[in-house]
Amino acid sequence: MGFPQIPGYRVRKRLGEGGMAAVYLATQESLDRPVAIKVMESAGLKDEVSKQRFENEARTIAQLSHPCIVAIYEVGRTRDGRMYYIMPFLANGDLGQRDLRNDETAIIRVLRALLSALDYAHQRGIVHRDVKAANVLYDIADRPLLTDFGIATSRRDTSRITTAGLAVGSSGYMAPEQARGDVVDGRADLYGVGVLTYELLTGHLPYQAPDALALALLHAQSPIPSLPASKRHWQFFIDKAMAKSPDQRYRDARQMLEATNRIERRTRRRFFGRLWRGHAAAASDSGHSHRSLIAAAIVAVVAIGLYAARDHLPWAGGRDGDHAQVATDRMPSGAATSHRPAPPLASASGAPPSTVAPPVPRPAAAVTPPASGASDSPDATMLAAARQALRKGDLTSPADANAVDLARMVWKLSPGSDGSRVLVGDVLKALAAREAQAIVEHHDPRVLDDRLKSLQLADATIGRDAPVWREVRAILSGAIDRRVQAERSITDKLALKRTESLSRQIDLTDVYRHALAANQQASAEAANAAASAALLNSLAAGYVVLPKASPRAPQVAVARAPVTRHEYAEFVNATRRPASACVGGKPAPATGRKTWSDPGFSVTSEQPVVCVSWNDANAYTQWLGTHTGNHYRLATAADLQAARSQGGITGGGGEWLLDRTIAGHGGSHDASQGNDDVGFRVVRVIDPRR
Repeated sequence: MGFPQIPGYRVRKRLGEGGMAAVYLATQESLDRPVAIKVMESAGLKDEVSKQRFENEARTIAQLSHPCIVAIYEVGRTRDGRMYYIMPFLANGDLGQRDLRNDETAIIRVLRALLSALDYAHQRGIVHRDVKAANVLYDIADRPLLTDFGIATSRRDTSRITTAGLAVGSSGYMAPEQARGDVVDGRADLYGVGVLTYELLTGHLPYQAPDALALALLHAQSPIPSLPASKRHWQFFIDKAMAKSPDQRYRDARQMLEATNRIERRTRRRFFGRLWRGHAAAASDSGHSHRSLIAAAIVAVVAIGLYAARDHLPWAGGRDGDHAQVATDRMPSGAATSHRPAPPLASASGAPPSTVAPPVPRPAAAVTPPASGASDSPDATMLAAARQALRKGDLTSPADANAVDLARMVWKLSPGSDGSRVLVGDVLKALAAREAQAIVEHHDPRVLDDRLKSLQLADATIGRDAPVWREVRAILSGAIDRRVQAERSITDKLALKRTESLSRQIDLTDVYRHALAANQQASAEAANAAASAALLNSLAAGYVVLPKASPRAPQVAVARAPVTRHEYAEFVNATRRPASACVGGKPAPATGRKTWSDPGFSVTSEQPVVCVSWNDANAYTQWLGTHTGNHYRLATAADLQAARSQGGITGGGGEWLLDRTIAGHGGSHDASQGNDDVGFRVVRVIDPRR
């Protein structure tokens, strides 16, 4: 296959290719600048749905604007239908081409850039999922930039850009949960950063295997390898970043960046210490020469000054956890890894113990059971701390002192006990209440975060079949119902789609559908009621609106006056209906034949028409309904009685009724024959939908 054809770009050569895409060097003709074009192979995106998802996600990623993220200029399709996106061409190579084993300053510089970029992306719901050396490129100023978000995933859509349901990424850097194909969050990227750090420090990956499956098993099951003695001050950082469980890793990229700052501070202190020892040795060898002593004194003053001002310098970060890591530095090489994995009291978020958190028992206290009934037992102390966090609303933060983490610790100390079960249930219900509030406020990322924490807590403790989940479901169902009803406008397709997507992700699709149907019915009923009110208001001048005989009976309105001679004439002119025979006690006209137009006496156009048969009257109601789009019929005796009781109707003579009788005239009557003192009036059947 030749070079891809993309309007506005002149493809010059192929730079490289992978399993699902190829990268080309091209020139953007409008600006005459070099660019890199990544073209997805057709096998990776087989159907139109996958292609549209790729375009949508790529446009989302293209909106990322950060100095340490390679920008995406354009997203589109080649002339043969393959997806592509265009990036700047960076000619300084990638991180995999550089050997930084003896340059920890450069490693820290790379980590700062990557963690800053990932923190920016994670806060916007984007997970990279393929952090590796080949995806760190250097620009013309030799700055490291993170690239290739091509298999990234957005928190708004749990489906993958490339292969939904499969593990995607580079197996040498892949977090265990990512290799299993589970839904991942930003902590999978932090795992990749940990693997990359190990590689930069040692020159090789932590695990090696002949195939991807074997490599994934090593990541999931094998202990984290130890660093060489000269790099052991990085061991705690590597252990935490590459923890098997996401809960034991760094909480987020920002916390990992703070840990990097602490390593840099210790590295600087070690450097000045070596420098001092070197000058002291030189001074000793030269007989304590004056020049060497002066140099040593200057070094000592600078080192002491920097150490004293360490917390005010630009590279200073938080001091939490320094003691724990320094202790690791001082341990023998083998001992540094002998206590892994982390003790049970490690935070689920991965943060080191905070100096302001409530006191928590050390792991050693959990080994020795307390005396029976002791008030300061690990169970009682931990339970009290968890209850306090729950009362304060500290459900997921701060680290090591939040209700979720403490509940897991309580469970580990006394699994299955009544106290631990009740505590976990209360925490799950509190999380559900917070989720419900976020649902109503349309804060979907917070909902999904709390949902994930709830499931992780349940999986580690009581399971997902515990009775408390019925209460949790009821709380969330009520919130989904309120959110659907609050949206009011059923025509707002985008808002409803977001709510539907959220409901699907938290397993409440049935609740959403029921709430939507109920809301649609309520809206329809409200619209009908409003239409009925408007209609009744418009009918008030010419009709008497009768109360409904029953809830299911239609509402009717009786015309205040009988049909006039003028109104009937419009009907005859429109239908060419012949006049019916007419009888009665009044004198006949000169023609000898009574008709509606000449009944034998003077009738104005606004007086009731007479000499019409029941058939004529019934035909008039049908024509009127067709002519106006409404539903009309003749009145009944009950209609007239109810209308007269309300007052406001005119006419006291005979009138044709719906049952072919004449009001005020007893006996049967010929439906095809009119009478010179009998007219009719119409009744409108009210239908708000018309």
